[in-house]
Amino acid sequence: MRSFTRGAALVVLSSCLWISMYAQSAAPTPTPKRVEDMTDEEAINATDEVYKKKVEQAAKLLAQANALIAQGKDREAIPLLNQARELNSNDTRILAAGAIALLHLGDLANAEAAARAGVNSFFKSPEIFDALGQVQVAKKEFPAAIESFGKSLDIEDTNATVYYHRGIAKASSNDNAGALADYTKAIQLDPKLDDAYFKRGYLYIFVLDQPAKGIADLDSFLARYPNYSYAYSNRASGYFNLKQFDKSLADNTKAISLLDKNKFAFANRGLTYVQLGKYDLARTDYAKALELDPNFQLVKDRLADLDKQNAGSDAAKKADFDRALRATMDTPNVLTPEFAAEIKKGQQANLGDKNGLGTTIRGDRLKLAYDLKINGLLVESKLSTDAMGKFTAAELSSAASCTEMEHGYDINNQLNDLILKKRADAYGHWFDLTETETKDLETGISGQAKVLDTYRLQLKKSCGKTVSATTSADLPGETAERRIRWLNLHKRYNEALRSANEALAANPTDEAVLQQRAETYGFLRKFDLEKKDVDTLFTLSRAARNYMARADWERIQKMYPEAKADYEKALSLAPVDADIIASYGIFLILQNDQNGALAQYDRALSIDPQNAIALSNRPNLYLNYFARPADAVTDLNAAIKLMPSSEELYYNRGMAYYQLGKYDEALADFQKAFEIEPKYRDAISNVGVIFAKKGLLENAMYAYMQALNIDPDYEIAQNNLTGIVARIKTALASGALKFSKQGFTNYYTARSKVYGKIVTKSDMAANDELNRRSDTLHCSILLDAYKAHYRFDSFLRSLTDDYNLGNTTYSTEDVKLLPETIRVNKQNMSRWFDTMHNSGCIVYAFDPEFQ
Repeated sequence: MRSFTRGAALVVLSSCLWISMYAQSAAPTPTPKRVEDMTDEEAINATDEVYKKKVEQAAKLLAQANALIAQGKDREAIPLLNQARELNSNDTRILAAGAIALLHLGDLANAEAAARAGVNSFFKSPEIFDALGQVQVAKKEFPAAIESFGKSLDIEDTNATVYYHRGIAKASSNDNAGALADYTKAIQLDPKLDDAYFKRGYLYIFVLDQPAKGIADLDSFLARYPNYSYAYSNRASGYFNLKQFDKSLADNTKAISLLDKNKFAFANRGLTYVQLGKYDLARTDYAKALELDPNFQLVKDRLADLDKQNAGSDAAKKADFDRALRATMDTPNVLTPEFAAEIKKGQQANLGDKNGLGTTIRGDRLKLAYDLKINGLLVESKLSTDAMGKFTAAELSSAASCTEMEHGYDINNQLNDLILKKRADAYGHWFDLTETETKDLETGISGQAKVLDTYRLQLKKSCGKTVSATTSADLPGETAERRIRWLNLHKRYNEALRSANEALAANPTDEAVLQQRAETYGFLRKFDLEKKDVDTLFTLSRAARNYMARADWERIQKMYPEAKADYEKALSLAPVDADIIASYGIFLILQNDQNGALAQYDRALSIDPQNAIALSNRPNLYLNYFARPADAVTDLNAAIKLMPSSEELYYNRGMAYYQLGKYDEALADFQKAFEIEPKYRDAISNVGVIFAKKGLLENAMYAYMQALNIDPDYEIAQNNLTGIVARIKTALASGALKFSKQGFTNYYTARSKVYGKIVTKSDMAANDELNRRSDTLHCSILLDAYKAHYRFDSFLRSLTDDYNLGNTTYSTEDVKLLPETIRVNKQNMSRWFDTMHNSGCIVYAFDPEFQ
């Protein structure tokens, strides 16, 4: 389970990446015959042949780049587009593809610059106007976008996709008739343009009040995309409008099963339940919709109406449920008729098993049952403690005191037993605990052990009685292997290792525990110890899981032929073991067999829907290869429930939300990833990307600075910081943004630390390069050092200007070293400039002396 990888980092590229796209194409390759020896016709033909080859090569690169963009690999596409542009600067389709790639990466400014470079050139393609229109839609400049799409259609009026794009712009401008016409035209030109069916279906149902037509469109869409939650919830609204409530209910339920954060599905299903007279279910769905969006006013209004209409009925139902719940807890091995009815409704999955309370209830109802009984015991414990407090020290040995002490011990022992059972059921996935709830439970178990120790000592000392407490080993359902696995899932590796060592001290040949300890060593990157456990396993048996453990180690060591053989052997021995199947999927990813890996993950999850390996790895395929971010979110929601301490899972879900345009959700996940792992530079950099997209320029700036404090060489954050500072300066100059004196001071203080790290690190790298030098020299390393000092110089001059203007809160004492810092920095800048020239490097820079 350690093998899942982070998704590709969000990249917001600076304009320097596109410089080559605006340059002229390189000179043609010389032909064997000298030009001066050729006739005019030969020279023309030779030049045409070279140009033709360049055009063909550029077209191939463009096709490759477009394929990458279609797969969501926009960052990988850009270098290919740069090469294509150098080969054929006249083909504005290359600029169009570049604009779309940058748009996908969230860099609207450079996306627009690339598109406008194309529309301002002599060779205008329909694609370049379409690209500009898409950028304008992203910027909510809808009239301008409609005009751009129109220009594209003036050149080529048979492009279905452009009609579809213009339909979106018109719908956003409330031109519903125009949007309908464009969506319809797009479908006429390309009956397989599924997104047009989805958009037109939405328009028919929610705007034009033609639900039957909308349902037909969504039927067409779902035939191709049967796992898209919002298509079901939209179609459910159509059925609701037609008063086909059973179909509406089925579609909303399907939508929720595909995406449990679809607030509209919960809201709509709640409304459907009201129509069917199922008010308790309606209230539950409304509450869930509000949990997902506390500002969902329509649902607040519906819930208020429901409460008014059904207050008496619901109160009676709640009282009946509470009585049934308490009755079940008082007789935990017997199901009451009320709970039997709940079970019959399908409130839990496995009727053959029983939880630690002796019942078969699952989920939140089981958690509630534990909490009610635990709270009751806590009250009794407090009463007993209060009673013991009334005895004097001399009375502790009395019969009354010893009786009360035994009573208190018995209550606390029951409480200890109950919370250990609660933990065992949580490990066994009878219900889910949040990370905070898990920590509270573990704290409670630790605290209760101390309470029982105190009672035992006092009973021995004062009353001469020896008692012992229940331990987790006495409880069914919590094996050492399960506990270690759970601790690994929660990244509590040192605790897992301690538990494994304790278990193996008692039973050195426990293969399940040895397998888990080997995996723990792998998480801790102690691969030699992992291999030692794997070798021990093979001395014990040739079990399937032992082959998997060895294959996992071999995979990490890049011993791919050996790993393949061991995975195949494991699968031959245990063909339906979900962990082995999913681990083999990881191996196939490393062999670039994405389709094979997806098939393995699908198979693993069909066997075990909560398989952590598959749930955490399949989203990477969805995001990086198959452009299915909504499916990635569904998997990651389930994976996070199993592994709430995994920063990678939150990061990947943030990537999925970003691809879906759900920037608030993406922001929350990137922040959560950074909260879990404060050195996660990609996560905090992406926080900056989202802040920049939301126009929160200062927040974005500080996020990028945090990323650079973690890694001064992080080029993406460097470029993004440069871009955001430029936007801030523009906003300050126009008056759109204002900084207080403290704001300026905070900025200069924070960024000076970043520059200090960048300058120091670049100087060290350049000096190392000079010391390493033999016959070759990497000029780029020296140039990076020069650039670092150059940028720092500009920053220091800005700081000086703002200090002199009184825009900061710095005192004279604070800035007394500023002139010397500027002097030394210029000196170093000149040093690297001279070193590059003296070493024969070509320097694209100004000599600091003449600035």
